[in-house]
Amino acid sequence: MTIWHRSARFHYRFATNRPVAPATGVVVDLSLNIVGDFVSHGGFRNYNPDITRPTPHLIHSGHGTMAFGGRTWDVGPGDVFVFFPGLPVEYADDPQRPWRYRWIGLEGPLALPALASIGLTPSQPLGRIGDPATVDRLLAEALSGTVERAFPPTRHIAMAWQLVAAIAAKPPAVDVDTVVHQLATGDPAAPPSITAISRRHRIAPSTVYRRATATLGIAPKAYQLERRFDLAQRLLAGRTLPVRDVAAQCGFNDANYFARAFRRRYGVAPSQWRSGQI
Repeated sequence: MTIWHRSARFHYRFATNRPVAPATGVVVDLSLNIVGDFVSHGGFRNYNPDITRPTPHLIHSGHGTMAFGGRTWDVGPGDVFVFFPGLPVEYADDPQRPWRYRWIGLEGPLALPALASIGLTPSQPLGRIGDPATVDRLLAEALSGTVERAFPPTRHIAMAWQLVAAIAAKPPAVDVDTVVHQLATGDPAAPPSITAISRRHRIAPSTVYRRATATLGIAPKAYQLERRFDLAQRLLAGRTLPVRDVAAQCGFNDANYFARAFRRRYGVAPSQWRSGQI
């Protein structure tokens, strides 16, 4: 059965599958019985007090937070975050970077042990998706299969194990210099953090920080701020954008904060700096 929902803030669909044992008397240790596809339009926030099964959420794009038990985790592209039975979750996306994610519901006595075997537990619910391409392919199959027809016998069992394996897969090793290059050349308006990029590539943040500082000559955060102000100067010199739009395009959510920071840096307000470029 497939259920659709649309609202001003988000839309989603999810499909359920009733697990069927492959033969009479056979116990199904692990199966996939629900898969969903969620797209936020920005400003999504929810509190889910009724988690009945382990439910991995696989983030395709966007950023936000997920919280339970007095702890909060930043969750972004390539992450997997598991909702666990009996642990209410509060979660919300960044209005400027809305989420798209898929979620799967796992059933069976091995659901929790299978997740624990790949490092996903109530004390550590956040991980990285090891093989995103395989995960995407399996989820697309699950959604299409449950929309039009029931899973073939045992397919929901095999797919559950395949998804666990794909989440756990170890990605190819990435050279730390490649990571530093990504850190230094990303979008200046939304630069990646060392924590996020280190977790994505499974490299210690301290290793990335030391190499980046040695390569760039200054701390990574200071280098990224330099790039944001360089972009601001180029946009101001173009003379077509209002200062508030320049601030937004450079990643400053508060135009007044941008103006103060610009004045501290260059000794004049953005509008005065622009006038001096005539």
